[in-house]
Amino acid sequence: MAKITIKELESLTANDAGRILREDGNLAGRISVRKDGVSVSFFYRYRWGLVV
Repeated sequence: MAKITIKELESLTANDAGRILREDGNLAGRISVRKDGVSVSFFYRYRWGLVV
């Protein structure tokens, strides 16, 4: 897995809707389409013991 870059974010289109971008370190973003363009909602997952 690689870092999410500005270039990658700028190249997203409506065809990418539903896809999840993943980055090293448990950061991820879900791509969705809004009326004013494409949106990425980022979330961070962490592990505490054996629970995600």
